[in-house]
Amino acid sequence: MRLDSKLLFPLLVIGCSLVIQDISSRLYHQFDLTKKGLYSLSESTGNILKKFGSDPVTAKLFLDEGDADWPQAERLIRLYQKFLPTLRYEFVSPTKHPLQVQEYGIDRNGTVVWEWRGKRIKTTGFTEDRFTSGLRRLVDPRIYPCYVLKGHGEKDPEKDFPFLTQRLEEENYSLRMLHLEEVGEVPGDAELIFWIGPKEPLLEREEALLQHYLSSGGRMVICLDPLVPVASTSKPLFTSMLGIVIGSDVVVDKRSQLFRGDFFFATATRYFAHAITRGLNKVSVFPLARSFFLSPNPQKVELFPLAETSETAWAETNRESLMKESPQFDPVLDRKGPLILAVAGELKGEDRTLTYRTGRFVLFGDSDFITDQYVKIGDNLDLFLNAVAWAVEREDGIAQRPKDPLHHPIILSRTETFLLGISVMGILPGICLLLGLYQWRKRSNAISNS
Repeated sequence: MRLDSKLLFPLLVIGCSLVIQDISSRLYHQFDLTKKGLYSLSESTGNILKKFGSDPVTAKLFLDEGDADWPQAERLIRLYQKFLPTLRYEFVSPTKHPLQVQEYGIDRNGTVVWEWRGKRIKTTGFTEDRFTSGLRRLVDPRIYPCYVLKGHGEKDPEKDFPFLTQRLEEENYSLRMLHLEEVGEVPGDAELIFWIGPKEPLLEREEALLQHYLSSGGRMVICLDPLVPVASTSKPLFTSMLGIVIGSDVVVDKRSQLFRGDFFFATATRYFAHAITRGLNKVSVFPLARSFFLSPNPQKVELFPLAETSETAWAETNRESLMKESPQFDPVLDRKGPLILAVAGELKGEDRTLTYRTGRFVLFGDSDFITDQYVKIGDNLDLFLNAVAWAVEREDGIAQRPKDPLHHPIILSRTETFLLGISVMGILPGICLLLGLYQWRKRSNAISNS
């Protein structure tokens, strides 16, 4: 039977289309052209997936076909499989497979069951944060007990920074409250101590306990707001060992008008080279901050500045000037920027054996930057979580994390703000005025001709 030449071309087109479709379905690939990399896995996820090695990982996604979350779930699990070829996954319809629902103890639609080396964990939701949090618990089940100091008006994790608290727990940090004066000692299992936004200074006995804790290899992350004394004595034991001069000042930065209109919104525009700041390339914002001055030759601590302001900022020490509508820089009393807003430190120990653990700390000049209102802006979240990971010597915890696709703060440079102002105040009104004159002239000519 001879094939009609008129049918040959359409059949070839259909055949080629089917072949291309089959190949594309097998060789799935996508390109991420978004600035935030919203359709790529983050560095922190990559660090976790590398730990699985060549052993197979299985995932059962309990979701009914046609569910609104299906496209997001399929796109995300394919991204994970692309990075981890040993991952095998399947979608299980809870409606069609009630026995599997009972077997795996599924109590809600959208649950994912992960298995690896005989271990099993469950996650809920189809976001990179949820997937990676579960896989982290699967491959690295170690929990880091962290204690949050209270008794001095500090911020409360559940009330003041619940989002950050959740992120810390997802990265295997367990937060517990510690009233040091009542307990009288630092718990022996403490991997890290948080001191976040105190309104009152430490007592002398508490200073001695923290000094001994750090000297013995302890780890701390401290956030100190401005105009709050950190010690109750004129010769503080704890803060003096840090090798940092903690002055009574407030950072003033007129560039902060780009953000919310006042002068006390300090922005860290430069990061120093350090493990904590690796990969950070956005600004960090500190709504109300104090600056730090590093001792020129600290005897028992090695200091690493982390972030500083631009040259437009200064450290204001005059409280009367702070109450004014527009504070003014005093070259005699105030310290000109750039100003250091965050510092890391490591105590120098005499014992250099492999079993010796040196004390580490990270100090921030503000505590509001980790609250829910500000923690998602710029590099705030990564800066803080990296500081925690560095303090406890957790190398895989230092990375850039997934970005919130719904959070897009607009941060303009001075040049961009100037150009925007010219456009809004000059160019657009000018164009409207010219169009109005053109219409008026056109109408006047029409009237005169008639």
